[in-house]
Amino acid sequence: MWPVFPLQSVYPNRVDGRLVVIGGLVVFSPLIEGGTTHFPVLIIRLILFAALAAWVIVSMKKGGMTVHPSPLFLAVAVFVGWAALSVLYSAYVAVSLHWLVSILSYATLLWLVVHLVENANQVRKLVVVVLGMGFFEAAVGSYQFLWGGYPRAKGTFFNPNFFALYEMAAFTLAFGLLCYGSLGKARRWERPVLWVVSGATGLAFIMAQSRGALLGAVHSFCQFNRCFRGWPTRHCKENFQLLRFFHG
Repeated sequence: MWPVFPLQSVYPNRVDGRLVVIGGLVVFSPLIEGGTTHFPVLIIRLILFAALAAWVIVSMKKGGMTVHPSPLFLAVAVFVGWAALSVLYSAYVAVSLHWLVSILSYATLLWLVVHLVENANQVRKLVVVVLGMGFFEAAVGSYQFLWGGYPRAKGTFFNPNFFALYEMAAFTLAFGLLCYGSLGKARRWERPVLWVVSGATGLAFIMAQSRGALLGAVHSFCQFNRCFRGWPTRHCKENFQLLRFFHG
């Protein structure tokens, strides 16, 4: 049986260390060359490893590990397994191993999100962080394209294509909430804010001029359509993070 979600937060205003870790990764990951150079990648992987180790230790102290089932785990496991096998036949083993470690990092992040984000209040806060970073990147990219003399907007990313994928993830999240409704009871100011974020990130996506990012856009819209038209609510939070980190 699927666990009931959203759960009610016992202490809705308490700062949760688990949410700080995930939210911190959301904020930090794109700031230094889009999180793709050696230093930010090292920091991100160390944080993921430490968070996973902490989750295992805390679970063992409680007497057992509670694993939340998800159909996404099977797809991720197949993808990771296929990537691991491809290393054996790769002509560039070092590069293939690097990408395998990156894929394992994404899988670890998905696992942590599923098991550390536990209630609707935490989901709302995490969505605010994701949309806030999307709007920030959109503002930087718009300035670059309109007044900075850049031929393509790229934000803090070194590659405009990565920037376009990031902005499309934020746009899909904001526009999806506008179309299908947000988690929990929406406040009066939330809808105008979502329109502003949708417009800013959508325009930034256009200014990045990335044809390859259109594939990510199609996948994002498909995920949101499935999420809000039939998937259990628990899977929506997983898709929020899949959109942000796999497309970002």
